[in-house]
Amino acid sequence: MSESLSTAPTGVSAKPKSRWGLYGPFLALAGVLLLWSIYWFVVAWQIEAKLAEAKAGLQRAGYHATWKLEGMQGYPFRMYVRARDVKIIAPTGVGLKAALLGAEANAYALDHWIMAAPEGLTLIRGKGGAVAVRGKALRASASGLFRPVQTLAIEFLQPVFTPAPGAAPFSLAKAEVVDAYLRPTKGAQTDGDVLLRVQGAVASEGTTLNAFSRGQPVNLTLEGTVQGVTRLNGATWSEALQAWIRDGGRVTKVLGTFKTGTVAVYAKSERLGVTPEGRLDGVVPLEVEGADQLLDGFVRAGLVAPDRAQAAKAMILMGQGQVKIQSVEDVVALVQGKAGPTPPIKPIKATVNFRNNATEIGDIRLADAPRIG
Repeated sequence: MSESLSTAPTGVSAKPKSRWGLYGPFLALAGVLLLWSIYWFVVAWQIEAKLAEAKAGLQRAGYHATWKLEGMQGYPFRMYVRARDVKIIAPTGVGLKAALLGAEANAYALDHWIMAAPEGLTLIRGKGGAVAVRGKALRASASGLFRPVQTLAIEFLQPVFTPAPGAAPFSLAKAEVVDAYLRPTKGAQTDGDVLLRVQGAVASEGTTLNAFSRGQPVNLTLEGTVQGVTRLNGATWSEALQAWIRDGGRVTKVLGTFKTGTVAVYAKSERLGVTPEGRLDGVVPLEVEGADQLLDGFVRAGLVAPDRAQAAKAMILMGQGQVKIQSVEDVVALVQGKAGPTPPIKPIKATVNFRNNATEIGDIRLADAPRIG
């Protein structure tokens, strides 16, 4: 019985076991790594080519555009590019310079980039001269690059602004935060929401802003919706703005706040446009707290004569019924500032009109309308 069980065919070798189960995963992983490496290096080459194409395009448009690429880094999962001696200056003389700029993105998400200027920036203001910017962090980001409206953001943390020797003063000496963004408007394909914030700022000596703040912190917020932002296309800012104007571009739902010391100005406008000359156009209702200090700031800035500012204060106080007027002499004394102590002006409402390239309150022309481009 046992002999029959042990009997087996002779001359037949056992079939060797396959080693694919052992080596297969490693070969598959090697294939994936090879394909990913090819992808990474092709994308790196494309990015460098796009940057060279962008430089050539700027130069053809009249820009002074130069930089030195240090090559792509970050393999295998990140794309990191560094550029030194960056200089981009528009034909108008406005632009920026940076000793070093870095940009980074995930290799698998190339529509979201983060940029930084670790050695600071220099802002070029044309005739105003250069302003060096240093801070705890100077950074920006761009995402949704393949969408009609991208999300763009700029953030300066604790920036310090230093004009170059001989340059005109810059309004800000320093700030806690300066940031701005553009993002797609919800439910719209071609519109973008914009925001500008300046928080905890200190105005520079000798500037108009310092005449109002007198060393007090300055806080500014400005926001709105740019309709037709996708039509801001052109080789230069001026050309892009003119294209936007021709296509009926405007800014809606505008809100603004300016605060310093006891002065607070709140602005709200349903619609603002830009004239063909590049100046603001529209109506802006205002609510002002601390109007007497605001008028004093206009005087210190040399924008309003002292007697006119005093006359304006007198008219506001009389309109608010805060002073007793019993004779013409009382009116004259109040207008001339000889009526003794007067109460502070209560919050007032006013409307600023930007029309015919001018800034007006009522029928009084104050100055040219702000220039946008």
